[in-house]
Amino acid sequence: MVTDGNLATAGMLIRAVHTAEMQTPTGVLPATGNPIAITSAEYIEIDDAGRIICPRRYQDTGQLMARLQPQTTA
Repeated sequence: MVTDGNLATAGMLIRAVHTAEMQTPTGVLPATGNPIAITSAEYIEIDDAGRIICPRRYQDTGQLMARLQPQTTA
């Protein structure tokens, strides 16, 4: 994590196992049991009272879907 005054940023590696259905824009993706490991970056602005006023997260959704390897039907 890096901070400067009321700004902070952090890079993260998120690891999980896909164990539940996931809603996607094209419908529900059943649980695959696949392990997931994706990178994410978080940028946060904090007010003088210590409250988060502007959170932003960036991650590669394509990377996530590739890890899940969803099955499509014709």
